[in-house]
Amino acid sequence: MLDFTKTLRAEEPLIHPTCTVNRCTYGEYVELGDHCIANDCHIGSYTYLFGHNDVYNARIGKFNSIATGVRVNPVQHPMRERAAAHHLTYRAAHYGLGEDDPAIIDWRMDLKVTTGNDVWIGHNAIVMGGVTLGDGAVVAAGAGVT
Repeated sequence: MLDFTKTLRAEEPLIHPTCTVNRCTYGEYVELGDHCIANDCHIGSYTYLFGHNDVYNARIGKFNSIATGVRVNPVQHPMRERAAAHHLTYRAAHYGLGEDDPAIIDWRMDLKVTTGNDVWIGHNAIVMGGVTLGDGAVVAAGAGVT
């Protein structure tokens, strides 16, 4: 949930203390509500993530309104890139079986999500990797966008 008791500032985003963020940049007056996870993304000016959102490898435009429970670019399994999609086949180090396969990580990073400006994404929507949403797009609550 957003914290309406605090004043947004241009120079730094208002990030709820329950959020986890890594390698992100922000425009002005950005707010991340509670329990958001954001990795490898840019979040444009005047955009908010209401809460319980996961955003990965995305460029989010200005004036975006992202409702609760939205997943932007959930990590995809490499179903077409390998015979088996289980982590064991490309996250070998996690299982103590050798080195990870960097090609799968590179493949995932190529599937960036981009949103234009003034985009509204409804509750519990999922926007899959590689999708571009244009200016003024509206994604319905519960929708899956591929």
